[in-house]
Amino acid sequence: MHFIHQHESGAKMVFGLDWSPLIGGNPQRLGEQRARVMEATHYVLSGSSHGAALGVVRIVDSLIPNNENLHSAAAVFAKSFPHSAQACLMMMKEGACWLVVCHAGAVLSHTDRWFADESQAIEALEPIRQRFPSLQLQRESMLDATSWPAWLSASPSVVSVLQRVSHRHFWSLKWLCLLLGVLIAGFAAYINLYKRDAVDEVHPDHAENLWRQALREQSTQSAWHSYAQLKSVVDTWFQIPISPMGWRLTKIQCESSTQAWHCNARFNRQHRFALNSHLAQFKPLGWKIDFTPLDEAVFVWEVQSGIVRLDLDESWMPMDWMSYLQRVGVAYEHVQIGQASLIPIKPPMDASGQPLPKLSIFPNWTQRTLILKGPLRAFTSLDGFHMPVRWRRATLSLDRQAPSAINRSALTLELLGDMFESHAQ
Repeated sequence: MHFIHQHESGAKMVFGLDWSPLIGGNPQRLGEQRARVMEATHYVLSGSSHGAALGVVRIVDSLIPNNENLHSAAAVFAKSFPHSAQACLMMMKEGACWLVVCHAGAVLSHTDRWFADESQAIEALEPIRQRFPSLQLQRESMLDATSWPAWLSASPSVVSVLQRVSHRHFWSLKWLCLLLGVLIAGFAAYINLYKRDAVDEVHPDHAENLWRQALREQSTQSAWHSYAQLKSVVDTWFQIPISPMGWRLTKIQCESSTQAWHCNARFNRQHRFALNSHLAQFKPLGWKIDFTPLDEAVFVWEVQSGIVRLDLDESWMPMDWMSYLQRVGVAYEHVQIGQASLIPIKPPMDASGQPLPKLSIFPNWTQRTLILKGPLRAFTSLDGFHMPVRWRRATLSLDRQAPSAINRSALTLELLGDMFESHAQ
């Protein structure tokens, strides 16, 4: 369900599009193709270098006199908040409520939607808040046609314009496919008849160079964290007070990305005399603080990633990591190792366009899930774990009623990551 509202600048704003993420290069082309498949009349893109999202809608032509430009309200909101996770809850006339959520400038799926009342919108927002603990919520009202939110009051830009979907005719697609089939058949015949004798076997040295170049290019897509880098993330936790002036720390969570670790620390208000200003006094310099709702608060900060690229063309140093984990496992409540899966590698091509077989001098790389759970003091045991691990999440939970034991503590650390291992062919 969509709703078209007249903006104070004269433009028409559309509330209520269907959004979905876009994965791959050339989002403009992919977006128009998907919009055509969904039989939409208009589409718009939102996002940044971190990711893009596609919004589509089907609008009757009679609702757009003189081919006026339409703008997506959700796209305007996403452009206004290109960083972190932001949500807007807007009350309309007759109790209707509009909800939109964006992350890193891209509108999330199942948002930009209408609800009968505020309670339904809050219920729909809850699973999104669990995915993004540092989500910031803005409450706005459109009960008065003149009281536009600050992010929507400025004149809309070209970024939010809904573009028309150009539907190609079936006959043109049929002839295009037929012509393409003829060209492919002719090219295949040319290769088989005239190039078969011209294809020489690739020289071993040349094959090695091609494989090494291909592996090094794909190594840029595989990264891992050293113990020192993970320790720099954990060290930031010691700047957080546990019970500051009527507030109590409940959980710390950090998630890694290609650029940085995104961390948040959650607090609960313990009594009515505890004020937001009290907790704000303990916020470390450069961090952010968010109070939602009155009895909860969260510190938000980032730690530079400091990742190391995995050299897929070289074997990793030998290490009996199983015995190591068995030895230090006594200090942990839970250690879990997943099944090994082969890291897919795209082989280089020879002169005829055929994939080259992998040479025995290059190792096969596998990865498996690694989960560690135990007291925070056990973290130092990973200093000697010299295996490449891409850590995805680091969590610290506080439970004062936890039993005291060598592998249990009120401060429970949980690490989730992917461990890489090389094997000779």
